[in-house]
Amino acid sequence: MAQSLIIDPQNPLLPTMIQQVEKNAIETDLRRSTTRTEAINMLGISRRTFYKKLKQHDLLVRHLPRT
Repeated sequence: MAQSLIIDPQNPLLPTMIQQVEKNAIETDLRRSTTRTEAINMLGISRRTFYKKLKQHDLLVRHLPRT
């Protein structure tokens, strides 16, 4: 029988896990896209949120290699 993943909102590691998943999603879509606009559309977030997240995750000036 498969075990369920139980997420405890009081777990102090949860925000860190969420931040890492978010950063990975942004990095992946930046690599897969040809433009930032395309990455924004793939992520389904606003341009303002996208740039806020780039700054938050220190990805604003980094150039990621394409996959």
